[in-house]
Order: sequence, then structure tokens, then C-alpha cells
Amino acid sequence: MSQLRPDPAAGPPIHLDDGNRAFLAVLASAGVVGQTTLADLRANAAAARLPLQAGGPSMHAIVDAILATGVGEASVRIHYPSAERPLPALVYFHGGGWTMLSLSTHDRIMREFAAATGWAVVGVELPQAPEAPFPAALDLARAAVSALAAAPGDFRLDGRVALAGDSSGANLALAAAIASRAKGRPVAEALILAYGVYYSDFTRPSYRDFSRPRSGWRGSGPTIVRRPPTAQTRSPRCCARICEVRRRRI
Repeated sequence: MSQLRPDPAAGPPIHLDDGNRAFLAVLASAGVVGQTTLADLRANAAAARLPLQAGGPSMHAIVDAILATGVGEASVRIHYPSAERPLPALVYFHGGGWTMLSLSTHDRIMREFAAATGWAVVGVELPQAPEAPFPAALDLARAAVSALAAAPGDFRLDGRVALAGDSSGANLALAAAIASRAKGRPVAEALILAYGVYYSDFTRPSYRDFSRPRSGWRGSGPTIVRRPPTAQTRSPRCCARICEVRRRRI
């Protein structure tokens, strides 16, 4: 475990896992930082992650398909870890700040989950902002979960559903679970949420302490424009706060 010691003005030191430190170095060497356009940032962020998809578990089958939902079609990638059918489904929403990355940049993590659980992992490709502003990604995520739960046989699934995601994808997974519960039709057997974004109040300690540029990223990191929270960004549909899960069992 490595410790970063930024200058005093940047706040207290934080501990950074050596694997995470190496990943940040990969991003920096790939030119992800310091980009001036979203197109550049998207291309370089994807390029930096694609080599990390090599290796990992082999699947019995990987199927790219189109899932019809109540708000339009969604491209999905299904990782079947074994020949057994039907299988329960772990629906995965990839991260990327709602603006970048894809199923291809998260292929290995989905295969790892499939191999570890024995479940089929269904990755959902989501519309991205700013071309598809909020709530497009959220609406499609919720609709995709509902469609898979309603017709599991179309993809040789058994009807059991768990939800997973990282970063913005964890937000969407949690929001989809809360939405299904609110409709009286909870579908999530489990939630796997990795470093999720659950609230838009940038004055909270986790934002304040960990959002400053660190180590070699200082001075060259991407600029993120943070607008003050609005009625829309405080909406429970956008900010799937973890207290919603604690309050009542999903």
C-alpha cells in the first residue's frame, strides 16, 4: 500500500493501493489526462483500459444481442460461464461518469463476475451524455432490468436477477433496484456496488477529501466543471442515496 503526500494545501495524505497507483500511471502514459475535448478524453480513456481486458476467465459463450425495452432497444452482451441453462442473471452497468467507456472497456470485470458467481452476466450499453442527457441512461437501465425480469427465457435465463455496477454504473444499479421496489415489484436478489456515485452534494467529506489532484496528476488532470446541486441533480432518480437501501430491505 502506497501513501500519497500532497502539499499541505491539498489536504491530508491518502493511502492508495499499489494496483490503483499502477492503473493511474497507465492512464497518464496513455494521454488520458490533460485532454481538451470530450472526444479526446473518451478515445484515450478507452484505449488505456482495453489492454487491461486481456486474460481472465474464458466463457462458455459470449452473446451480443438486442434487448427490447419499454423505452427503446438496448445493446447487451451476455457472458455465459458454463453450458448450464437457464442461469440467473447479474445485470452489469459500466462506469464512466455517464459520458464515456463501454461494454468493451469492462469486458474482463464482467467475465470475472461470471466465473466467480456461475451466473450469466448481462452488460447493458447505455446512452451517454451530453448527447443523451439525464434521465436517458437511468430510464434505459430501469427498463432493461424490467425487460430481463419479465422475459428471462428469451436469453435462457431463469428469472433471478442481481444488479451490479461501478462508479456511475453503481448509481444506475442502485437506482434501478429502488425503482423496481417502489413499483412493488422488487427484482434484485443482490447488489454489487463498486465505488458508486450516490449524491451530488460536492461539499460532503468524500468529495472534499478525495477530489483534489494527487501526485503526478497535479496540474495535468482533466478539468471537471461542477455545477451547484439543482432540484434535478438532487432528485432521488439521479442521486440514489445509500440510505434508501438501509431504510428498507430491497
